[in-house]
Amino acid sequence: MNNTWTIFKKESRQMALEYKWIWLPVVFILLGATQPVTSYYLPSILEMMGGEQGVTVDPSKFVLDGNTILAATLASQFDQMGLIIISLSFMGIIQGEKASGILSFMMTRPLNLRSYLLGKWVAAYSLIAFSMMAGFGTSMFYSHYLFDGVNVGIGIKAFSIYLVWGMFILSVIMTVSTLLRGSGSVAFVSIVILLLFRMLAGLDPLVDLFNPASLSLEAASVLKENGMMSGITWTLLFVAVWIPVLFSLNEWLIKHRKVYLRHG
Repeated sequence: MNNTWTIFKKESRQMALEYKWIWLPVVFILLGATQPVTSYYLPSILEMMGGEQGVTVDPSKFVLDGNTILAATLASQFDQMGLIIISLSFMGIIQGEKASGILSFMMTRPLNLRSYLLGKWVAAYSLIAFSMMAGFGTSMFYSHYLFDGVNVGIGIKAFSIYLVWGMFILSVIMTVSTLLRGSGSVAFVSIVILLLFRMLAGLDPLVDLFNPASLSLEAASVLKENGMMSGITWTLLFVAVWIPVLFSLNEWLIKHRKVYLRHG
């Protein structure tokens, strides 16, 4: 536990030096504000662009409630641009230390590998969760004042479900960062894998039980319909299996394939 805490403090300090604790929450705040503000002004924008010769806008088509806007924030902003930004922000979480030789040096110290990985994961996830919270809170604020209001209790419930999907996102990025050498390839492969999970979500109820990305759809469903899928418990259980499996894979890659060596 002491090793985990030491790594956590080291990673948090490094992210502070890189200003990640500032710019990543700011990015998510902008993403969170984008959906409600754009949705609110979209009818006016279309009217200005179309005029009498353009598209006729039916105002009733744009009658939305705050919870629907929050659901769109998760699906359109966090699951697309947000996912890409997270992948780019943490693509070097293992790869960077592997390339610089720091990981090779640390493995010669009396450091438990699992504690090392856990410390890095907890530090990174703390920042991701904080950033998502800032963005979702901003979206909730604008949705409440620009539309018909927001049910705070339902919003918290939905966001809690979405945070579990965020855990899986980081676990995938961390595993790919351990496996590959180039930071660009880590970001690209991570984005492709995560978007594939997201694209498969909702296509088949049976597949959704095993697909962590279905939790994003579940969060949106809670916001729009205040109801949950019957299989969400199974999905949460499978995510609870996915993450330890990815951790074990990270350990195996470092221990047995010597990926921490710069040219190994």
